[in-house]
Amino acid sequence: MARRIALALALALTSSFACAVIAQDPVRKKVAATGSITGRVTDALGEVVPMANVAVLGSRDRDRVLARGLTDAAGMFVIRGVPLDDTPCPLDVVSEGRRSAPVLARLSESVRECSVEVRLWDAADVDVKVVGEDGRPLADATVFAKSAFDRLFLTAGPQVEARTDATGRARLHDVPIGAIVVGA
Repeated sequence: MARRIALALALALTSSFACAVIAQDPVRKKVAATGSITGRVTDALGEVVPMANVAVLGSRDRDRVLARGLTDAAGMFVIRGVPLDDTPCPLDVVSEGRRSAPVLARLSESVRECSVEVRLWDAADVDVKVVGEDGRPLADATVFAKSAFDRLFLTAGPQVEARTDATGRARLHDVPIGAIVVGA
């Protein structure tokens, strides 16, 4: 009986020691480094825009939202916890009836804080109808609208997307007014 107790005690101490070593392992403690993006949002006239939604999108996957924020009464925002990635991340900034032109922010190991000025422009809904080569409506097609200047300035600004219904119609919401490209 004493041997069983001693063996159980030895196993318990060994397990505790192993857990303590694993807990102190620096490889397991490593947490992804993050930074912060601060900025101010104004409208086309330079007036501050309170309560604007700010989203940091993935540099490679613009459908992936890395972090979000909201502007305060002075149009200011701070977004913390943005993963460091040495490629520019697009910001998608929207307020009712307005949307930003392409804005990029870059964070890296050497640049952990970035400050941006964002200007919102009037936006509108765009109704589209998509038809095939035979003239028939295309149902369940993805349509998009984005700035015509994305290629010119090598930016990756926000892209508005929608899916067509059974009649080939779709509504793209909050498309920035100006030169845009619409495609399906």
